[in-house]
Amino acid sequence: MLRVLGIEVASHVIRVGRVALERPVAWEEIAALAVREEIELGCVDAATEARMKEEVEEVARTRDTVGGVFEVVVHGVPPAWAPTSTGTSGWMGCWPGR
Repeated sequence: MLRVLGIEVASHVIRVGRVALERPVAWEEIAALAVREEIELGCVDAATEARMKEEVEEVARTRDTVGGVFEVVVHGVPPAWAPTSTGTSGWMGCWPGR
């Protein structure tokens, strides 16, 4: 439904344990990740993803666990595209049956 409106949603991993992506990410990088055939950890930066994988392997050797953070990005949403305080306009007006 969102794609019909020109809106896309994608995610990518920005941290695993102590290893974090330390640079800004362009939408095009996230979108390219979404169409990759093979995705290991889902980080847009290959060098950072390799370090993240090392972190996971190290923790697995010690039979421990590690947390992570992923970012969900919504692209193509018009500015101020949200319901008003009365709830009568904004994005809700775009859904069928509204």
